[in-house]
Amino acid sequence: MALTFFDSAWPLANPLPVDGVCFYIGGDTPHVWTKPEIEAQPARYRLPVFVRSNPGGANATGDVTAAVTYLHQLEAPDGCLVAWDTEVADDPAYINAVYRSLAAAGYKLIVYGTQSIVTQENNPDGLYWGADWTGTPYLRSGDAMTQYVSFASYDESEAESGLPFWDTHSMPSWQEQLMESLPTLAVGATGALVKTIQALCCARGRTVAINGDFDTETKGAVQFAQSAAHLVTDGVVGPETWPALITGV
Repeated sequence: MALTFFDSAWPLANPLPVDGVCFYIGGDTPHVWTKPEIEAQPARYRLPVFVRSNPGGANATGDVTAAVTYLHQLEAPDGCLVAWDTEVADDPAYINAVYRSLAAAGYKLIVYGTQSIVTQENNPDGLYWGADWTGTPYLRSGDAMTQYVSFASYDESEAESGLPFWDTHSMPSWQEQLMESLPTLAVGATGALVKTIQALCCARGRTVAINGDFDTETKGAVQFAQSAAHLVTDGVVGPETWPALITGV
């Protein structure tokens, strides 16, 4: 299933209900998003974007150094995907140098550009984000992401779900092991852990009786929390829903 992203020069007053947000971290962009602006976004996934719309003789190493410095300030996780926006330029030598420096810093590269030329950038990672404004949400063959529409203040894209995006729901390995050790619970379950679920649902803004019975009212409260966290709203509390209930994200 594809993920939906939006990107905008400035944060939107009312962020879109999408899976991810693309934000700008330097280069030719008119606005570098601040850490508070980025953290205010409710979308689960983040994609940092550096803009060099006409590389020409630009210093790729210097550009990557500036981008990585800011990524560290933002506490971006190692190995996450970083987009490089060259607009309508076609400069494989520059992109190759960007790739080498970015890989050395521990990040993955996806190249953004006009659909007709973006793959000519020859990104060694083979990841491309093409601008192909059909107006219809879709993922073009050969793209890892496709920007399908451009509005006055923001654009929208579809992306492969398996890409290494910055995931705000990720957690330390010990926490992942803890979450995986918790049982999957659904309607019909009873006991102390169901009371915990009910109490967490109350903390997430949906009041239910804390009686230890996983009934339809509890299922509805779980679905409310799942929707707020952009998860599948099946009402089942498993490895993905436990963190959403506990942390609220």
